[in-house]
Amino acid sequence: MTAPWTADLGDGTYRNPVLNSDWSDPDVVRVGDDHYLTASSFGRAPGLPLLHSRDLVNWTLVGHALERPGPDADFAVPRHDCGVWAPSLRHHAGRFWIFWGDPDHGIQQINAEDIRGPWSAPHLVKAGKGLIDACPLWDEETGEAYLVHAWAKSRSGIKNRLTGHRMSPDGRELLDEGTTLVDADTIPGWFTLEGPSSTGTTAGSGSSPPPGEWRPAGRAPSARGRSKVLRGACRPRPGQHRRQRTPPGRLGPYRRG
Repeated sequence: MTAPWTADLGDGTYRNPVLNSDWSDPDVVRVGDDHYLTASSFGRAPGLPLLHSRDLVNWTLVGHALERPGPDADFAVPRHDCGVWAPSLRHHAGRFWIFWGDPDHGIQQINAEDIRGPWSAPHLVKAGKGLIDACPLWDEETGEAYLVHAWAKSRSGIKNRLTGHRMSPDGRELLDEGTTLVDADTIPGWFTLEGPSSTGTTAGSGSSPPPGEWRPAGRAPSARGRSKVLRGACRPRPGQHRRQRTPPGRLGPYRRG
């Protein structure tokens, strides 16, 4: 009988994968000394798994943020390619926030004071087809909020593009029609731009999407401006919804920092 996989080797080192299972599109946030993770759950119920760790090696499932995907009629039968795609987990104003794109209905948002809940009911922030990889940004200096998302060609006929919006600070509504932050169709060699991760600084705002095997960084004077892609910031990485074979020796052991 094969023993359960353990990443922690018990001697101050660990091996990959730290989570030996299908946790698609994981997103992690740190709050104090605690790390929390959620992942795509597609049409599964309950959805949006929630994991906790103190060291990014040993993880424990502590609950789920979504009782079931909706609307109910759409998930009366299994829908493996629908539902919750690539959620973003954030902590802001004393609350946990999860935004995700449902490619058939739009961008949803839920929030809770405690990671274990209770979580609010899903709120539709932006309706539409093909809206995926939603990522919120709160500017701690100005109090303004923003939302950036990508597009799924299978639903919208559009891909390779990031769209940004001004958003109400409570995360419930968008305040403009949206701006194209990056149109990668204008960049030679780019075919699938998605999975943005936004950060804000006093000098500007950035968005880091992974198209295929690369993770570029974009920068603009403000979150409302069009991003300039900084190619020098690129590094290889596996794209979303993909597996990557690890060369021999890459599984570890690794020493903890």
